[in-house]
Amino acid sequence: MLECDDETMTQDEALPRFISDCDPSVPSAAGAYVPRTPAVAERLSRAIIPARARVMLIGQTGVGKTTELLAFERSEQASRLVVRPPVDVYLDLDELGWHEILVFAALWAAKEFDATGHALARKLADAVHPPTSTPLLSDAFTVNRGGPPSPTALQRFRNEYGRVRETIGLGRAQYWDLATSVFEAIAEHVGKEVVLVVDGLEKMGDRSAERIFYDERKYLHDLPCRAVVTAPLALSFQPYFGDIEESFLAIERVRAVSCQKDEAGFDFFRAIAQARGAAAVMDPDIIDEAVSWGGGLPRQFLQLLATAATQALTDGSPKVEKEAFARARQRVSERWQYQLGPADFLQLGLGIHALQSKTKARLLRLGALIEYEKPDGSLRIGINPLVGALVKRRMGEAAQ
Repeated sequence: MLECDDETMTQDEALPRFISDCDPSVPSAAGAYVPRTPAVAERLSRAIIPARARVMLIGQTGVGKTTELLAFERSEQASRLVVRPPVDVYLDLDELGWHEILVFAALWAAKEFDATGHALARKLADAVHPPTSTPLLSDAFTVNRGGPPSPTALQRFRNEYGRVRETIGLGRAQYWDLATSVFEAIAEHVGKEVVLVVDGLEKMGDRSAERIFYDERKYLHDLPCRAVVTAPLALSFQPYFGDIEESFLAIERVRAVSCQKDEAGFDFFRAIAQARGAAAVMDPDIIDEAVSWGGGLPRQFLQLLATAATQALTDGSPKVEKEAFARARQRVSERWQYQLGPADFLQLGLGIHALQSKTKARLLRLGALIEYEKPDGSLRIGINPLVGALVKRRMGEAAQ
């Protein structure tokens, strides 16, 4: 039998571990968190000090909002009860309203903090059962007959959201008051004030975002606790955004980090890579190249690192070489080849200044454009470096 070298075995394990640590779909562990300057999580903590304060967290996809919310949650755990229901997993973002969010959040909080046995929580759970003259498919089976058990209140949101929403619509004021009472009961049960974090709403389409943040904004004032709510960046381009701002005590914007080599943002991304053990699987010059192509977006940067490490793993290489990173960069950029049409490439080639606000908002949502906050506090919108490479190639092909 061949003996395995300890160093080789350790290196063989390094790539898979690094890929897992860089998975952009998995929230970063506390030890991998690198605070921004100034720290977004700290600003959120200060913003919710007033009773029933409402804060909007806004920024384009991949800029790090969820990571900052997790850091905020960790910092608040000692003094407050942070309720962060997976709204974007259980609810239909095209249909939901504040009543559905509040009822779902109250049920989720009851489950998370061992209050499902409270009389008010049981009453709310029973109340979301959709009324029907015929048995539900999920109720047609019983455990004794070998089928699945009846769904829980939370499962009803996922399985039959439309019918649950219709049920709540029959008595929205009653459901709102009952959910509010559940929150009050949970706060008394745990002995802490509640902070509701509604993450995932940044994924909403334009019309859905307009309905919940503009048409239903009066309900924001009635939320029974402090709240931090994410929203799509495109919302800030709408002419009615000024009216939306009045519903929040503060608007916290998270922008991409300007990461030129002479700026602090470059070291910020180096620190992100270091926290995940990049030095064990790639040389410093490749890390620096990944920072440059990451465009100041933490998710894109981690995706580049994870894809490059995956490429090295499939190549049978113990480390990420330049060729593997080049192929990874091409793979990460592929999605824009299908999301962007000929007109988009043409307009991007003419320059950002030529884009209309509606087009600019759409390209920001796609990540083709990136909104930056520079070290001096000024703002700029630039083209994603991966998309810029595609535009340059398209222009070269058109010129031939």
